[in-house]
Amino acid sequence: MVYAIAAPAVQQLGVPPLAAHFFILYYGILADLTPPVCVAAYAAAGIAGSKPFRTGITAFRLGLAKATVPFVFAYSPAMLIMVDGFTWGDFLFTTISCAIGVLVLGIGMTGYAFTHMGLASQTILVISALLMISPNVPMTLAGVVLALPVLALNWRASKRAAPS
Repeated sequence: MVYAIAAPAVQQLGVPPLAAHFFILYYGILADLTPPVCVAAYAAAGIAGSKPFRTGITAFRLGLAKATVPFVFAYSPAMLIMVDGFTWGDFLFTTISCAIGVLVLGIGMTGYAFTHMGLASQTILVISALLMISPNVPMTLAGVVLALPVLALNWRASKRAAPS
């Protein structure tokens, strides 16, 4: 059902057919994680004895990094390997920068890398992660330049807090 409705619209935006199908498939599966549907989160809440909607919001916050990957499929189909104009260089750059961006986004959304971090650090990491996920070399490098000092300071803070 999702394919029949969304695929033509995504393809009209200039996304190759394979990338459009993966984009739609990925988001169809993510519906189990995101409110208000979040069937998986509601099931987990029942098992854990927690509030269902709060569990759904937490699941969405923790899984937000997963929601960025389909955009990589659309903006840089080289990650899917089977597209016109495929090169291994594009594939490796896209895959590595996306993986690092997803990791940094996860750190930013949870607020913990080596130790707990403040809201300002989290915000910087979320912005830098979105820049890294972009399949554009200057934007990816800008994201790395933004994230490294925040992560370095967080690592240093964890060393000060650790018992000697």
